Amino acid sequence: MPPTPEGALTHDLIVMAAALPQLIKGPNPYAPEILLNDQGFMGVTGKFWFTADGQGHRNLLPVELAPGLAQPAT
Repeated sequence: MPPTPEGALTHDLIVMAAALPQLIKGPNPYAPEILLNDQGFMGVTGKFWFTADGQGHRNLLPVELAPGLAQPAT
C-alpha cells in the first residue's frame, strides 16, 4: 500500500538527514547554504525545499476526490 502523506513526509526528512552527511563533506552538512539551495530535494512525494524563515515547502496540490472527478480543493 502507498504510504500515508505524513509517513511519506517523515520518510523524506529522515532520508535527507541521513544522506546529507554522506554527500556533503565537512563540519556542517546542515549549513544554511546546503538546506536553502535552489534545487531543493527530491522525496517520495516530489520536490521539497526550505526557506530562510524555516518553512518547508512542497509542490503538493490538495484535491477533493469524487467518483470519476478530481477537482482542486476550495
